[in-house]
Amino acid sequence: MWGDLDAIGEKLGYPIYLFQGGYCAKSMVCEKQIAIAVVRKLPRSGKLQVFMVSEDFPQTQFEIMPYVMEDLDDEWNLQKALLQVLNGCKLSDFRLTRAFLTEGQSAVVAKYVKTYPYLAANEIACFLRNPNLREKVIKDWIIWHSKHQQTLFKDGKTYLTFNASKIVASLKIELLDWFIQTFLKDFFGTDVFAETELALLKRCLDLERFDLINVYLIELEALNGFYGLNGRDVLELVQDFAENNSKAASWYANEYLPKITRDA
Repeated sequence: MWGDLDAIGEKLGYPIYLFQGGYCAKSMVCEKQIAIAVVRKLPRSGKLQVFMVSEDFPQTQFEIMPYVMEDLDDEWNLQKALLQVLNGCKLSDFRLTRAFLTEGQSAVVAKYVKTYPYLAANEIACFLRNPNLREKVIKDWIIWHSKHQQTLFKDGKTYLTFNASKIVASLKIELLDWFIQTFLKDFFGTDVFAETELALLKRCLDLERFDLINVYLIELEALNGFYGLNGRDVLELVQDFAENNSKAASWYANEYLPKITRDA
């Protein structure tokens, strides 16, 4: 059996996907069926490795090779994750979850996070940084949590509030102003507000997006009644950053200070 698979793999090119009925293909979806196993050749040993994704597959026919850590590259993890997801499984191995959320295609990831919307902090970072995701997929995920926040609590806080700092630290820069304008009121005044503000400012300063800090300050003013950064430590962060960055220094001197002096 191994010889037969190897001959097919050499002809098609690894990895190859196995389907019910005993046929193989180069794609994990063939004739409206989803593969039930995937085979690849390990790069150093030359041995074949089978990854099972269905109990329907006759595993007894195969000598299943143990996983070797150095052979588990991101591409292979993504393929295994996709097979599990397409077969309706929830990912439990973080190596597979990380590869899938970071590199998976938008439509497949969107369906997965709609089915399993509760992502851990490290999973949130992977999901939000996926370059393949459409903005709507990210917005829909965040909005879902905001709409269900009356019932979604974690350590006494709503899911959205609890993860606000993780979201602003990883969210695509194009969506930061949308997030600020839409959800600032949700985490303003909570016990995670300070860390969220700090994460937001660090992100904006590192990217030299002082326009987004201005958006934040305008939205914040409507909530706390005055224009200016809320925490003393974040003001010191901005001042320290401005000492070594000419653009930050210009923004601080010409936009921020005149505004707070006039308001005072």
